[in-house]
Amino acid sequence: MVGPSAPSSSSRESYVPEAYAPDPESPTEMALSRVDKPVLSVAWAYVYLVSLGWLGVHRFYLRRWYSGALYAVSFGFLGFGLVVDALLIPWLTTWSNAEIERRFREDPQRFRTWPERVAPWARNAGRFDPQVLLVAVYWLLAPPLLAMLAIMFGFPWGPVYLAIMLAVVAFAGSTQLLLDRYPNLGQIPLVSTVVHHLVELEQFYYDHRPRPLLYYLAFPVTAPVGAFISKQARTEARILLWPAGVVLVGLATDFIWSFSDHFKDSIPPEQALEWILVVIIVCALIVSMFLLPTVTTALTLNLSGRRRYTRLFAVIAIIISLPFTVVAYQMYEERVTIPAAELIEVRLKNPIFRDSLADLGRMFFGVHRPSAPVPEDLTGLTVEVDDELSERFQTIVEGFVPASEVAAFRILKLVAGADTVLMILHYDSENDLSEPPAEDDICLRQPFVIATKEAIFTGVEDIGRAARVGGLAGKLGQGPNTYLIDDWPCGAEVD
Repeated sequence: MVGPSAPSSSSRESYVPEAYAPDPESPTEMALSRVDKPVLSVAWAYVYLVSLGWLGVHRFYLRRWYSGALYAVSFGFLGFGLVVDALLIPWLTTWSNAEIERRFREDPQRFRTWPERVAPWARNAGRFDPQVLLVAVYWLLAPPLLAMLAIMFGFPWGPVYLAIMLAVVAFAGSTQLLLDRYPNLGQIPLVSTVVHHLVELEQFYYDHRPRPLLYYLAFPVTAPVGAFISKQARTEARILLWPAGVVLVGLATDFIWSFSDHFKDSIPPEQALEWILVVIIVCALIVSMFLLPTVTTALTLNLSGRRRYTRLFAVIAIIISLPFTVVAYQMYEERVTIPAAELIEVRLKNPIFRDSLADLGRMFFGVHRPSAPVPEDLTGLTVEVDDELSERFQTIVEGFVPASEVAAFRILKLVAGADTVLMILHYDSENDLSEPPAEDDICLRQPFVIATKEAIFTGVEDIGRAARVGGLAGKLGQGPNTYLIDDWPCGAEVD
């Protein structure tokens, strides 16, 4: 086979391949290079519609490039286009096949393509490899897990970026062949830089078979060890460093930008810096444990003549990720994300923040107060969430804390019959009263400010005498203890 040029002997060990020129006498190329009129399938069009329709993949499959691009930037016209296409796909497929037939009659040679670029090390191109099973398990487990973690950690667009990345890796095919067919891509600023590095990466794996999946899953450990003993490993690490670094910087910037409003005066600078470092570490783990294994395994499959597996794994992974993503969105619709819960507890250690929150609670309960006094008999009282007042308070507190933290603040009420006898400004990162908190978690579900018909209290000693809440501590707070904002114990030892 006549392959791309040999690797350069320069100190950078750079791979700058020439245009891909298949040898028509090669058995492999004779099997792959052919004049073949493509026939589009209604079934595959529906598969792409269901799994990747919101990115316009079904439109791209049907050779409708401009409308596909519009779908990609509008998420299928917010879903309405997908409903219409569910009815139009049979007609669109017939029209596209007729157009292909017309072009084929005019110029059959334009359909001479090389669907897959098969590397020299692919001895059994197209045959099943047991290693594919491990790759399949990874592709089917990693995306839904990553989608859920993205939402839990306050990155709601994470599943969208994940789906786009999987679609590009699976359906873009050979970057080098793409550049050969559309050489103008190499003239576009920035795009040409990206394409060059992708071509260099593909060329390296064309000449050197990618390592097993486990090597890339542990890349932060295996890469330094491999680079120490192998020139090939050093070259691979250098080539991977650029795209991995670009994605890492992009992810970290997006995360830090989204968290920038969290680092207000109530968060000490040193703790804000700690959170930024944590964000960078998390992004590095995402890149090393997901991006690198996904890209390298996709190139392994594509260059060994198994591109159909790459497409199949990507489609199934996205379909499996959808229900996990929906569940995660529902779980965190009314609760705060993990970082937001941690940050607000850091904020509550600040006395100035607690004083301001106490003032805000007094102001709110100065307008909204219980309708009846606390009865002598405390039995039979029920605790309820007042959704209307909670929304009002959350609207007020939006100017006081970051938007991602407001869902933790709610207004509870103790009801005796039809009368409200106590109102509580309450904090709960879980927003779930059905399960008791852990006994050792003194920071969870503590009331901040309590209001009776007669007075407003921010200290537990006063409210204990005035409202006799000793018997209600299990409902108002954590275990047998109740702490108000003046006594907030989060981060302190409490006897």
